[in-house]
Amino acid sequence: LQKSYLIFSHTGSNVRHALKGRMCYLQNQAHLLLPRRTGEATALPLKTMGRYLGVIVSYHAFEQQTWLHRKKTAWIAYARLKRWLRHRQIRQSHRVYLWHTCVHTILTYGIFGTGVTVQSLTDYQLTIFQMIRLLIGDHSYMTGNTHQRAIQNQSLPLPVQLLKHGAEKLWLRLQRRALQLDSTDFL
Repeated sequence: LQKSYLIFSHTGSNVRHALKGRMCYLQNQAHLLLPRRTGEATALPLKTMGRYLGVIVSYHAFEQQTWLHRKKTAWIAYARLKRWLRHRQIRQSHRVYLWHTCVHTILTYGIFGTGVTVQSLTDYQLTIFQMIRLLIGDHSYMTGNTHQRAIQNQSLPLPVQLLKHGAEKLWLRLQRRALQLDSTDFL
Protein backbone atom coordinates (compact mmCIF):
# COMPACT_ATOMS: atom_id res chain seq x y z
CA LEU A 1 0.00 0.00 0.00
CA GLN A 2 3.01 2.32 0.21
CA LYS A 3 2.86 3.08 -3.52
CA SER A 4 -0.92 3.22 -3.69
CA TYR A 5 -2.87 6.43 -4.06
CA LEU A 6 -6.24 7.62 -5.32
CA ILE A 7 -6.71 10.05 -8.16
CA PHE A 8 -9.67 12.05 -7.06
CA SER A 9 -11.59 14.89 -8.62
CA HIS A 10 -14.81 16.38 -7.36
CA THR A 11 -17.26 19.14 -8.19
CA GLY A 12 -20.35 20.52 -6.62
CA SER A 13 -21.29 22.35 -3.48
CA ASN A 14 -21.95 19.34 -1.25
CA VAL A 15 -18.53 17.71 -1.42
CA ARG A 16 -17.50 18.47 2.16
CA HIS A 17 -20.70 16.98 3.52
CA ALA A 18 -20.32 13.83 1.40
CA LEU A 19 -16.69 13.28 2.44
CA LYS A 20 -17.14 14.12 6.12
CA GLY A 21 -15.67 11.33 8.24
CA ARG A 22 -14.13 9.69 5.16
CA MET A 23 -11.09 11.98 4.89
CA CYS A 24 -8.17 12.77 7.12
CA TYR A 25 -4.95 14.73 6.84
CA LEU A 26 -1.65 12.97 7.47
CA GLN A 27 1.63 14.83 7.00
CA ASN A 28 -0.23 17.78 5.42
CA GLN A 29 -1.73 15.59 2.69
CA ALA A 30 -5.37 14.61 2.27
CA HIS A 31 -6.12 10.89 2.62
CA LEU A 32 -9.32 8.98 1.95
CA LEU A 33 -10.25 6.39 4.56
CA LEU A 34 -11.24 3.08 2.99
CA PRO A 35 -12.99 0.56 5.27
CA ARG A 36 -11.46 -2.93 5.44
CA ARG A 37 -13.05 -6.27 6.26
CA THR A 38 -11.40 -6.23 9.66
CA GLY A 39 -13.23 -3.03 10.58
CA GLU A 40 -10.12 -0.87 10.33
CA ALA A 41 -9.73 1.87 7.77
CA THR A 42 -6.83 2.27 5.36
CA ALA A 43 -5.80 5.82 4.54
CA LEU A 44 -4.80 6.28 0.90
CA PRO A 45 -3.35 9.61 -0.22
CA LEU A 46 -5.42 11.69 -2.64
CA LYS A 47 -3.69 13.08 -5.70
CA THR A 48 -4.83 14.97 -8.77
CA MET A 49 -2.44 13.04 -11.04
CA GLY A 50 -0.08 10.11 -10.91
CA ARG A 51 2.50 8.22 -12.96
CA TYR A 52 1.78 4.69 -14.08
CA LEU A 53 3.95 2.75 -16.55
CA GLY A 54 5.53 5.93 -17.89
CA VAL A 55 2.34 7.85 -18.56
CA ILE A 56 0.52 10.46 -16.52
CA VAL A 57 -2.89 9.43 -15.29
CA SER A 58 -5.14 12.39 -14.55
CA TYR A 59 -8.57 13.84 -15.12
CA HIS A 60 -7.18 16.99 -16.76
CA ALA A 61 -4.93 17.33 -19.84
CA PHE A 62 -3.30 13.94 -19.35
CA GLU A 63 -2.11 13.89 -22.98
CA GLN A 64 -0.08 17.06 -22.51
CA GLN A 65 1.14 16.00 -19.07
CA THR A 66 2.27 12.64 -20.46
CA TRP A 67 4.04 14.34 -23.35
CA LEU A 68 5.91 16.71 -21.03
CA HIS A 69 6.93 13.78 -18.83
CA ARG A 70 8.16 11.75 -21.82
CA LYS A 71 10.07 14.75 -23.18
CA LYS A 72 11.78 15.31 -19.85
CA THR A 73 12.84 11.66 -19.54
CA ALA A 74 14.06 11.61 -23.16
CA TRP A 75 16.27 14.66 -22.57
CA ILE A 76 17.68 12.94 -19.48
CA ALA A 77 18.48 9.87 -21.60
CA TYR A 78 20.02 12.09 -24.27
CA ALA A 79 22.22 13.78 -21.68
CA ARG A 80 23.39 10.40 -20.39
CA LEU A 81 24.31 9.24 -23.90
CA LYS A 82 25.61 12.62 -25.06
CA ARG A 83 29.24 11.50 -25.08
CA TRP A 84 28.50 8.73 -27.58
CA LEU A 85 25.82 10.53 -29.55
CA ARG A 86 28.12 13.42 -30.42
CA HIS A 87 31.39 11.49 -30.71
CA ARG A 88 32.89 12.12 -34.15
CA GLN A 89 34.77 8.80 -34.32
CA ILE A 90 31.52 6.85 -34.15
CA ARG A 91 29.82 6.70 -37.54
CA GLN A 92 26.79 8.91 -37.84
CA SER A 93 24.56 6.00 -38.84
CA HIS A 94 25.50 4.24 -35.58
CA ARG A 95 24.88 7.38 -33.55
CA VAL A 96 21.45 7.85 -35.18
CA TYR A 97 20.65 4.18 -34.51
CA LEU A 98 21.70 4.59 -30.86
CA TRP A 99 19.57 7.73 -30.54
CA HIS A 100 16.56 6.07 -32.18
CA THR A 101 16.84 2.93 -30.08
CA CYS A 102 17.46 4.57 -26.72
CA VAL A 103 16.17 8.13 -26.78
CA HIS A 104 13.36 8.16 -29.34
CA THR A 105 11.85 5.03 -27.80
CA ILE A 106 11.71 6.77 -24.42
CA LEU A 107 10.25 9.89 -26.04
CA THR A 108 7.35 8.05 -27.69
CA TYR A 109 6.66 5.43 -25.02
CA GLY A 110 3.02 5.60 -23.99
CA ILE A 111 1.98 8.55 -26.15
CA PHE A 112 0.05 6.33 -28.57
CA GLY A 113 -2.00 5.04 -25.65
CA THR A 114 -2.80 8.46 -24.25
CA GLY A 115 -3.09 10.28 -27.56
CA VAL A 116 -1.48 13.45 -28.81
CA THR A 117 -2.65 17.02 -29.05
CA VAL A 118 -1.68 19.54 -31.71
CA GLN A 119 0.48 21.29 -29.13
CA SER A 120 2.31 18.09 -28.16
CA LEU A 121 2.76 17.13 -31.81
CA THR A 122 4.33 20.51 -32.57
CA ASP A 123 6.55 20.20 -29.50
CA TYR A 124 7.48 16.63 -30.56
CA GLN A 125 8.71 17.92 -33.92
CA LEU A 126 10.72 20.70 -32.30
CA THR A 127 12.27 18.27 -29.81
CA ILE A 128 13.26 15.84 -32.57
CA PHE A 129 14.75 18.67 -34.63
CA GLN A 130 16.78 19.88 -31.65
CA MET A 131 18.09 16.42 -30.78
CA ILE A 132 18.94 15.44 -34.35
CA ARG A 133 20.68 18.74 -35.08
CA LEU A 134 22.82 18.31 -31.99
CA LEU A 135 23.56 14.73 -33.01
CA ILE A 136 24.60 15.53 -36.59
CA GLY A 137 26.35 18.77 -35.62
CA ASP A 138 24.36 20.96 -38.01
CA HIS A 139 23.84 24.13 -36.01
CA SER A 140 21.67 26.77 -37.68
CA TYR A 141 23.85 29.67 -36.54
CA MET A 142 26.80 28.09 -38.38
CA THR A 143 25.20 26.57 -41.49
CA GLY A 144 22.07 28.69 -41.94
CA ASN A 145 20.09 25.52 -42.69
CA THR A 146 16.48 25.15 -41.65
CA HIS A 147 15.49 22.14 -39.56
CA GLN A 148 14.07 20.31 -42.56
CA ARG A 149 17.08 21.10 -44.77
CA ALA A 150 19.49 19.85 -42.10
CA ILE A 151 17.63 16.54 -41.76
CA GLN A 152 17.15 16.09 -45.52
CA ASN A 153 20.87 16.75 -46.14
CA GLN A 154 21.60 13.70 -43.97
CA SER A 155 18.81 11.59 -45.58
CA LEU A 156 17.10 11.16 -42.24
CA PRO A 157 13.34 10.80 -41.80
CA LEU A 158 11.34 13.82 -40.68
CA PRO A 159 9.84 13.76 -37.16
CA VAL A 160 6.29 13.12 -38.34
CA GLN A 161 7.55 10.20 -40.44
CA LEU A 162 9.23 8.75 -37.34
CA LEU A 163 6.00 9.05 -35.37
CA LYS A 164 3.96 7.55 -38.22
CA HIS A 165 6.37 4.62 -38.48
CA GLY A 166 6.07 4.01 -34.71
CA ALA A 167 2.27 4.08 -34.90
CA GLU A 168 2.26 1.67 -37.85
CA LYS A 169 4.56 -0.76 -35.99
CA LEU A 170 2.25 -0.64 -32.97
CA TRP A 171 -0.80 -1.24 -35.16
CA LEU A 172 0.84 -4.26 -36.84
CA ARG A 173 1.88 -5.67 -33.46
CA LEU A 174 -1.68 -5.35 -32.17
CA GLN A 175 -3.07 -6.98 -35.33
CA ARG A 176 -0.67 -9.94 -35.00
CA ARG A 177 -1.56 -10.29 -31.34
CA ALA A 178 -5.28 -10.35 -32.18
CA LEU A 179 -4.69 -13.13 -34.72
CA GLN A 180 -2.79 -15.24 -32.17
CA LEU A 181 -5.37 -15.01 -29.38
CA ASP A 182 -7.48 -18.01 -28.48
CA SER A 183 -11.23 -17.53 -28.42
CA THR A 184 -11.13 -17.80 -24.60
CA ASP A 185 -8.47 -15.09 -24.21
CA PHE A 186 -9.27 -11.43 -23.86
CA LEU A 187 -7.25 -8.37 -24.74
